[in-house]
Amino acid sequence: PPLACPSPLAMSSLRPRGYTVAGESLLRETGGMRPRSATVSGPTGRGREFQLSEESLQELAELNQKMAERLQRGSRDFDSDTLTDDSLKQCWERWATHCEVGVQTEGQMPGDERERICSGSKRHQGAHISCKKGNKAQLEPSPNQDNFSVVHFKNGYSMACCMDGHGRDGHIVSARTVQTVPYFVINSVLFPYDIPGALREAFDAAQQDAVAWTLAQGSDVQGSGSTAVVVVWKGAKIWIANVGDSRCVIGCLANRSLLFASRDHKPDDAEERARVEASGGEVRSKVCGPDGWTVHRVFVKGQDYPGLAMSRSFGDVSVKGHGVT
Repeated sequence: PPLACPSPLAMSSLRPRGYTVAGESLLRETGGMRPRSATVSGPTGRGREFQLSEESLQELAELNQKMAERLQRGSRDFDSDTLTDDSLKQCWERWATHCEVGVQTEGQMPGDERERICSGSKRHQGAHISCKKGNKAQLEPSPNQDNFSVVHFKNGYSMACCMDGHGRDGHIVSARTVQTVPYFVINSVLFPYDIPGALREAFDAAQQDAVAWTLAQGSDVQGSGSTAVVVVWKGAKIWIANVGDSRCVIGCLANRSLLFASRDHKPDDAEERARVEASGGEVRSKVCGPDGWTVHRVFVKGQDYPGLAMSRSFGDVSVKGHGVT
């Protein structure tokens, strides 16, 4: 398959406005790849070592309410109308042969697969999609905050999105952006002639839309958000864009080798930390468990929120002015 072992040519990596776009081909030497923490909460309490205080939750709620009021007044901070379901549906009917998107449902249990909706006549080929609810917060009812979309466009390009929500309403942000990023890409005047440029535009537009959409739902966008990894491909050419610690890994089945892994945006990365601290953010580190596992989180300087475990994201408005791009 085209994705299994593309030509290992030189790859350029661009880092505009808070996300990374890589393309058009792949490197054999990736470097900088670090182990990821487990999704499942174990005896050490990983994933539960930080909780917002009631005071911080109240401050975030007040910030969210003020932003919602500006949206209702038609503030210029929101310079575009949010997309409607009809707009999205018409887009897939016009430009896509197949679109598959995960949908949010109630009552998911750990290990349950996410339900999905499909449109178009052509089924995707050579791809397996799995989006299971993890075991985090086993004793509490919580939604699966991961989501995905796969779109095959009529011009021969394909696109896959994987988003990982966090915070109280992160599932709303991830469910929204898996739809809007492909929408803004296919509607960009740069696509397909300048795919890195189209991805930049799409990420910027999806952030604006996600903020307005989430506020319109009466949900939190101050301490809630989503990471993202997006892949566009045609034949053996691949373009990758990501924010946060959602990672794309590409390998070759023929010789079982790693061709490429996207770079995570984490607050313990020296360059990421420098940007956060120069912008008024603060990175705090905490050792959790006897194995020395350390978590690094971003806070507004002098405050106890939001405690973000990545340095770039969709949503998370409370730290957008503090280095989290």
